[in-house]
Amino acid sequence: MTLRIGVILAAVIALFGGVYYVRGLQADVQTAQQAERDAKQSRDEAKQQVANRDQVIEDLKRSAAERDAQQKQLEASRSKVESELARLHDDYRRILNESPEAREWADTRLPADIARLQTGAAITGACGFYQRMSDGDALQTSCNGTDDEWRPEQRIDNR
Repeated sequence: MTLRIGVILAAVIALFGGVYYVRGLQADVQTAQQAERDAKQSRDEAKQQVANRDQVIEDLKRSAAERDAQQKQLEASRSKVESELARLHDDYRRILNESPEAREWADTRLPADIARLQTGAAITGACGFYQRMSDGDALQTSCNGTDDEWRPEQRIDNR
């Protein structure tokens, strides 16, 4: 009888061991299946990323080709403008050299106020204008002025 109990006990232990072994195998199978699903999802995401990257590359190539065409068109336009400018400059020089009236006009001196404006720096924006005006470089009137005329001694310095 003890032998039977020992055999039954061994069979029960083997049965429990088999159940735990099968459960372990099932867990390993589920883990492997989940890993396979994750790998497929990662592969699909990678394929999508590659497709998106390829689309961006194609868009950049198309944009670069359009810009190249625009650059060529711009260069052609610039070349036309430069040749027209050179032609006009040549015409201007020809007129000055051929016409004594034009030479006489070109040789006249500019009024002092205009000459002074041409020698000054370019005014860029309101700050440059204010700076130039507050430095006393304003245009002077060609007459004696009026009673309400601004004079340098009246200047208010807000700097």
